[in-house]
Parts: sequence; structure tokens; C-alpha cells
Amino acid sequence: LEHTPAYKSPLWTAVPRKYDVSEFGSIIFSSKMQKKSKTLGLTVTRYYFLFDEYLAYASSNNVKKIKKVLSLEGLKVWLPAKKEECKKEEKHVQIGFFKCNKHFALRVANEELLKEWLGHLSKRCIMCNPSHFYSIIEPLGKGSYGKVYLIENKEDKKRYAAKVIAKEQMVSKL
Repeated sequence: LEHTPAYKSPLWTAVPRKYDVSEFGSIIFSSKMQKKSKTLGLTVTRYYFLFDEYLAYASSNNVKKIKKVLSLEGLKVWLPAKKEECKKEEKHVQIGFFKCNKHFALRVANEELLKEWLGHLSKRCIMCNPSHFYSIIEPLGKGSYGKVYLIENKEDKKRYAAKVIAKEQMVSKL
């Protein structure tokens, strides 16, 4: 597939019918997810495939029938509001995606599937809500560009130092 600068390209790129999808590499993870159609507001179920550098979808679980791909370069992932803030009748969990001022959300069937997707996506995308994964323990210091905190992974309890940089300060220093 041709590389087009992100600001000029649509989010999803159509895959030509006879394109050899093995060029994307091996599949890292895949599952069914749902997306709400913009035009009719209907929910569409698709099969999503995660490769090292792309997210792709097809209408069936046949990888050779991939319709479109999305480059993971610069893709931001955000999580939904906390469970208690979501509608009680909504049994699906959403993952939000944002790139080049365009966004969309995909719904997964359960928390386990959400954790699996996020585990794979967090290694390849920009995660926008780290508080789902880490707890702030205490501030460690303050510098000219931001603050440093001691944080703890909620799953494995490992501790790290994290530097938090205010975007406004970075932009003003450029």
C-alpha cells in the first residue's frame, strides 16, 4: 500500500482485492467487534485483525477478505468512562480511537476481550488514559518541563517513575 502523509489520508485505506495480505505480517490478535454505522446508526459486526503496524477489518474471519486497513502510526487509544458511569443496559465495552482529528469507537463483548485488545494496542499505540493501568503513589520531583511521579501498575504492582509534561509548556517552548 502506498504511504500517504497522515494529514492528507483518510483513516482507513481500502485493500485492493488481489493484494497479498501476508505483507502486513503475522496476525497478533483478532476478534469480532462492533461499530455503529454513521449513516444509518445501525450496529455493524466485523472481524478486526491486529498486525504489527496496522489494524484491519473484514466482514468474515477470513484474513484474505480484509477490506480496509488503518496504520497504527500516531493512533491514539482511549478508554470509556468508568463502568459506574456507563448505562446499565449496555453490556459491551468500548475502545475509542483518534487520529488526525478523526475518531471512532469499537465495542467488544466483555472485559476479558477488552483487556486483551488493550494489552496488544498499548505496545503499538498512544494510550490516552493511563489511569486505567497505573495508580499515582507520590510526587518525586518537579522540573522545568513537568513533574515526576512514582506510579504503580494496577495489575502486577510493579513501580515506575513517570514524567508528566504539560502540553502547553512544550508548545510554548518550541
